[in-house]
Amino acid sequence: MLTITWQEEIASLKQDLRKEINKISGHSEINIPNHICINNLKSKLERLDEIEKILSPSNK
Repeated sequence: MLTITWQEEIASLKQDLRKEINKISGHSEINIPNHICINNLKSKLERLDEIEKILSPSNK
């Protein structure tokens, strides 16, 4: 059975979010829906950073 740690899951999610942000940002035109989408993805990335800090052993 494959066991994935929370650190691996967060790293994977952050990588996926960064890829999606770069993909959307790479379009020649950044329209309002794309801008909103990018901001939402960045917000999710920031929340993952906060979760990671809370769960990290050094925080206990």
